[in-house]
Parts: sequence; structure tokens; C-alpha cells
Amino acid sequence: MSVNHEILGELIGQGNTRQVYQHATQKDLVIKIPVGFDGANKKEWRLWNKYKDSPVGNFMCPCVEYVSGKYLIMEKCKPLTGIPRTVVLERVAQMRSLGFRDVRKCNLGLYKDRIVLLDYGHSKTNVVYFNLQDLKLASISPVPIHVKE
Repeated sequence: MSVNHEILGELIGQGNTRQVYQHATQKDLVIKIPVGFDGANKKEWRLWNKYKDSPVGNFMCPCVEYVSGKYLIMEKCKPLTGIPRTVVLERVAQMRSLGFRDVRKCNLGLYKDRIVLLDYGHSKTNVVYFNLQDLKLASISPVPIHVKE
């Protein structure tokens, strides 16, 4: 597995299947490098491209680039500092109702004005168990969150 090490910045996280690095030149991006099998990166890329233009995409951290077996580049999110617990719990319930797995506070971030899932590489293959025609979009559309910094 070869990665252009010029784009890798500081190691900022590590899980069972991937290491996450700050992008060396673009501070608003992170790079996920697989440890062994590349299944989680591939799945996130596939799910992002499937749902990015639907209401479900509002619950996912955006993917930017994927090179099979090498890396996945995603937008970098802010921590949930200052977000009321009730808002986070409501968002978690919405994510779980859509079929996302591994929905925990440490796996959530703030992207622009919404809470998103940072790691959805272990989500069920079809992620969601709903028919878009039956979906009440207002019930899952994220409400913008305004945090004083």
C-alpha cells in the first residue's frame, strides 16, 4: 500500500481498520489509510456517492477522493463542543433509525452547520430501510446548529 507521504500530516486518530491523518497541505481535509483490508474506505466511498444528493447525505461526513487500497480523503469536521446533549441525542436517534451503525459521540462531528457521522464504513450495505417516497423529509432534515465560538 503506497501513499504519497507528502500529503500525510500528523496522525490524529486510529481505529481497528484505519489510521486517520491530517492532510499536510489542506487543513480542512483528513486522510484515512487502511490497516490491512480496505473494506471500510471502499464502503464509505460507495455509500457517500450513493446518498450524497439525498436527505441521507446530510448525515454523512463528505468524501472527497478515494484510491482503492490506498486512501480515502474526507472533509475535516469540528468536535461537538457546545452542542446541547438533547440535540446530539436527537441526531443519534435519527442516524440509528436510518440504519447507521457505530453511532457514538466520538464518531460524530460538526460539518458546516450539522452533526454528521465521521465513520460509516461499517454501516449496513443498504444503510437505510426506507423508501424515499415514504420518507417524511422534514423529520430527518437536519436543523442548522449555531454554536458560539
